[in-house]
Amino acid sequence: MFEDDFRGRALDRRKWQIMFGGSAYWNNAFDWDHRGIEVNDGLRIRSFRDNGRWKSGGISMGMEPTGFHGWLGGQVDIQARLPAGRGVGVALLLWPAQLDRNGGTVWPPEIDLVEVPSVDKKQVMTTIHWKDAAGRHRYDNRFSDVDATEWHCYGAIWHPGRRLEYRIDGQTRHVFTENVPDIPMSIGLQGFVAGASETWHGGAPDRHTPDPWVAEIKYVRWMGAQQAEPGSSRR
Repeated sequence: MFEDDFRGRALDRRKWQIMFGGSAYWNNAFDWDHRGIEVNDGLRIRSFRDNGRWKSGGISMGMEPTGFHGWLGGQVDIQARLPAGRGVGVALLLWPAQLDRNGGTVWPPEIDLVEVPSVDKKQVMTTIHWKDAAGRHRYDNRFSDVDATEWHCYGAIWHPGRRLEYRIDGQTRHVFTENVPDIPMSIGLQGFVAGASETWHGGAPDRHTPDPWVAEIKYVRWMGAQQAEPGSSRR
């Protein structure tokens, strides 16, 4: 079992091997910045402006080069509270932990447990990403009406290759039975800032967007998972 309730005032680097910082996100709307991660009896992921440029933080359990080889299956639960705001959000997700035979990142698959593109954060999106037989990126997203500005437990019961049951506060909201990831994954917790053209997220932050915008996470748990062995997901 993996568990972190983020007690104290520092990130436990034995559990979170990667802290994002120093590079621009692919949409070029923000930069990863270590100041975007704070621990003070709970994790805070901050998105903020610095000299006119948006910054945000993110952490990951790691992947093969760090010595972590991922977990397969089990139940993941994340308790979080996310304030309203246009153009800002989080991705609380499962990401491939290992590399392919050529040493590149295995992606997709990806399981996004929580994304919040709505401005008022009254709807949560969960998504499975995969690659079809022709090698094209595909995805299936589902929406749940829930007030994410209040505390909720977001979770999934993952049976690799067979079934993913998405739950909020212990109640099943969606079930995926096709294209369910079947390779070892790790947990990532990261902020997000949208660019002006990203209409799926309402566009870029505006003058009403809080600065800083702060997502709060009370705990992360992963139960019943099988720990992967080195090289087990190489294809």
